[in-house]
Amino acid sequence: MSGLLPLNLPLLLANVGTDPVSAAIQSRGMVLATLVVLVLMSVLSWFVIGARVWALVNLRRQVAVFRAAFLTHADLTAAAEALRGHVALPHFKLLVAVLKELARDPRGDLDPDMDNVERTMRRAAEPLVEDLESGLGLLGTVASAAPFIGLFGT
Repeated sequence: MSGLLPLNLPLLLANVGTDPVSAAIQSRGMVLATLVVLVLMSVLSWFVIGARVWALVNLRRQVAVFRAAFLTHADLTAAAEALRGHVALPHFKLLVAVLKELARDPRGDLDPDMDNVERTMRRAAEPLVEDLESGLGLLGTVASAAPFIGLFGT
């Protein structure tokens, strides 16, 4: 221990400079390229996050209105006619898919085959869920790659 030179830590920190903005501006080559890539990935991620939050808040508000209007009707066909203003909502698309499946039933019973209705709803829901999940792959890629890119820059 006595062979090590004594370090004057405050003097060492004063000479290094702790301003990250000036360090970023003075950086060259691979460090600067890495920093630019990380900043672009961050901006893109925040854009996707903001867009998803905005879309989900709007969807939640529209779905609340849709549900309130839907529950006032006892008949599915009457509800679909009354809710034509909500054509873009996933709930309306599911309602239309169920009505089409019920119309296909040759028996016209009041007790439809619920397995077919359930399969129809699952098929109709797949693209709707994909729309709701858009951008999540990018966020996952950025989240898993950014630490390694940051280490590459150091």
